[in-house]
Amino acid sequence: MFSWKTQPNLDPYLRAAYAMQCISVLAILGGLFLVWWQGPEIKNLTAFNLFNRSLDDLRERDPQFIAQPLNVLWLLWPAILISAIRGVTGILVTPVWFRRLALVAWVAAMLALGHFYINYGDELAKDSPLKDGEIGIGFWLTASSTVILGLLILTEGIIKAPDSTWMPPQPTAKGPVNDAERLWRGEYLTCPHCGMLNELGSKTCFNCHNLLFDFRGDQ
Repeated sequence: MFSWKTQPNLDPYLRAAYAMQCISVLAILGGLFLVWWQGPEIKNLTAFNLFNRSLDDLRERDPQFIAQPLNVLWLLWPAILISAIRGVTGILVTPVWFRRLALVAWVAAMLALGHFYINYGDELAKDSPLKDGEIGIGFWLTASSTVILGLLILTEGIIKAPDSTWMPPQPTAKGPVNDAERLWRGEYLTCPHCGMLNELGSKTCFNCHNLLFDFRGDQ
């Protein structure tokens, strides 16, 4: 899930991005505990209350179960879990993989929030499982934190690309030595793995690409 290979000068910025992603996830979770729906005839409902109502539809085998806005809210959880795991791991080791997966989960979460707002933001449908009321502060906290989370995931990609890659750039070999006079003078570096005669100063073998070391003090 993570790689030890990254540019050292980018580590602080990446770790800061991952730390802010963790904070955004905590804010999203905090919003789930706050009021999402409130009205004169209904008690204040948190997101967890709405999740329970969606489970009731599942138990009743409602044919419109998939399309219900309360059921679509379950798409929030993949974004929360994936971003939380990546954020904690990224603070410890950078960079972290599966950024595209995190983006896909984030898009699904935004669609779920948008679906909820479209159905409950202005007026309720006739077959709505909720009575008259309005969206509470918990929804807005979760929605705004989810937007910030997506921006942080995009920022993480900007920090990595194009200079930061998964593997550090490998030094290129300068080629084999095939001049007779230079061979006579010993101006070459022999690869201990395959015997190739490489140019002095080569870091990797031209033939087998293994690391080379020149132990002569005057080189």
